[in-house]
Amino acid sequence: MRLVNLSVLYSHRSNILLTGNNIMTINKKSLILSLITVLLSVLIVVAVVNAASDLIPPGSPNPAVGTMKTLEDIYQRLVAGTAAGSHTLSPSAGPAGTMHTLTDIYGVIPTNDQVCSGTNAGIATCGGTPALVWQDDPAISLCWSAGAYELANGCSAGVGLLDPETDGAPLLGAIEYCQYLKQDASGLNCSGTPTVCTAVDYWHLPTQGELLKGLSEQFIETPPTVGGFQDSTGYWSGSEDGESYAWIAYSYGSVGYSYADKVSSYAVRCAH
Repeated sequence: MRLVNLSVLYSHRSNILLTGNNIMTINKKSLILSLITVLLSVLIVVAVVNAASDLIPPGSPNPAVGTMKTLEDIYQRLVAGTAAGSHTLSPSAGPAGTMHTLTDIYGVIPTNDQVCSGTNAGIATCGGTPALVWQDDPAISLCWSAGAYELANGCSAGVGLLDPETDGAPLLGAIEYCQYLKQDASGLNCSGTPTVCTAVDYWHLPTQGELLKGLSEQFIETPPTVGGFQDSTGYWSGSEDGESYAWIAYSYGSVGYSYADKVSSYAVRCAH
């Protein structure tokens, strides 16, 4: 029989127990570190979300409030000018293959320089440039503008220039008159006591080309497609010919044009 040294065995056993305790201590530290890492990650995510936006919606969808338009509404508006009503957010029926596709809708969108006029078998007829809209003849004659040249050479309040605020600011020649004209052309954009006028910049004094075209459409085309111009009357255009002159157009038996001194008074008719 072989004798075992008990002191050695005890020493080995103690080492084993010590090793086990060390393992348990290490596992506990790892667990604590993991929990701390997770908590820090959650806090960081919450902070980022709060900084980015409020996750609470401003209001709940209300199916009873019809504010939506369908793609079919948009398509019909483009090709036929059909006004659409509003639709609830809840589907009224199951899916059906009757609606136009996004490709169909894209194909009927006019470009910026096109005007759609009428329909042709459901497809918009587009082309050309936007038609010029003329102000009803205001029967008013003014200097070309209230610029430095005109003011220095005889144009003043009541003499070729309008003074709507009756204090000389602003003074309006033909150029400024169109700039201050209300969008509905019902008068100048002036109101209040004392009167205050503000430029709208919706209308403009027509270019020489626009003015000649408008006169030709009234006095040469049959039937005329434009009205409101007075025969034997010169109209200012917005086209200048140097510091002192600008172009006018007229119909004296035939449509013509010439340049005139800016201090002269000629008829004004705005366009947009």
